[in-house]
Amino acid sequence: MIAFINLRPAICEADIKQFEEFIGWALPSDYREFLLATNGGAPTQVNDSFTLPETCLASIGRRVVISTFFSLSGCDPACNLFFSLEEFVNLIPFEAIPIANDQFGNIISLYKDSGMLNVLILEQRWHLDYLAFFDADLSFTEMLKQLSDATRGK
Repeated sequence: MIAFINLRPAICEADIKQFEEFIGWALPSDYREFLLATNGGAPTQVNDSFTLPETCLASIGRRVVISTFFSLSGCDPACNLFFSLEEFVNLIPFEAIPIANDQFGNIISLYKDSGMLNVLILEQRWHLDYLAFFDADLSFTEMLKQLSDATRGK
């Protein structure tokens, strides 16, 4: 598991259930376990990143460095899952939720059914203008493994 700089208060199963009721579907099990274990936060390593497929290279480069994983509680609104979902509702696919952002404020989101990730490239974070949207072809578990490997220097 990756380490975090700013630890958030622990959450419980009831917190997850409340969020699932809010979004209208059950979270993928790997992401659910991650939230219960960490409640999001900022990774400790600046090189905590994952690799995008070759098709994304021309637009954004190959590596995405995670700045913050969104949390259910105990954080400022910009890092809160409820707030982020409402903020980006018209930018991300209907059955996806924003789960993190990168060092440039771009959004990493998670699809409901497949549990796969996608990346929304924003031109101006606070104006919510977007440039492009990419499927990352990674599951949440695969991304966490890449983050853990980057932290260990692999």
